[in-house]
Amino acid sequence: KIKAAKEAVGRLRAVVEPYEKELMERQASRERFDVARAASEQQRATVARLEELKSRYMEIMSLDPQPRGFALEKLLHDLFEAFDLDPRHSFRIEGEQIDGGFVLGSEYFLLEAKWQKALTVRDDLDVFKTKVERRSENTLGLFISIAGFEPTAVEKHSGYRSPIMLMDGGDLYAVLDRRIELPELLTRKRRETSMSGRVLLTASEILGGGGS
Repeated sequence: KIKAAKEAVGRLRAVVEPYEKELMERQASRERFDVARAASEQQRATVARLEELKSRYMEIMSLDPQPRGFALEKLLHDLFEAFDLDPRHSFRIEGEQIDGGFVLGSEYFLLEAKWQKALTVRDDLDVFKTKVERRSENTLGLFISIAGFEPTAVEKHSGYRSPIMLMDGGDLYAVLDRRIELPELLTRKRRETSMSGRVLLTASEILGGGGS
């Protein structure tokens, strides 16, 4: 009887195992489909969000300097949020105005943003660098100047283990135009700063094969 029972169990297992395998494969296939669909929906949502932000960016160009600055801060917050970089709105602490902040990987960044006709000068970067250095050791800074930076300002802050990196209007437009994703752009800038000391690596250089 024991032998017969074992043989019956063996026959049953031979019938059931292919069925169970097929069910597992179907389940795995459904899970892969669900993941792919979720990723596709997220991508479509990000594309739509970037289109909206790009339109807002073009509208901001016609504003007067002060409202344009406030609008830029809001646009940048929404852009960093679109890429899940945990942005923070502007705040004041110890008498200093901080335009915002975000997280990239395990690093925390303070944000400074300017939209003026003139190039950003060395003194502006000096002030921002001081703000960053007053924070904890793992705090870095991103200075965004739509008009760009004076070459001497970039040179001064390159090559000295600077805690800041720079981004200009061309970089911002490249992200809004979906030529490069913001996390990739920032990661490449961060790597370039760490490896070569350069605080300004542009999106055009990256897309053209430049940088580290």
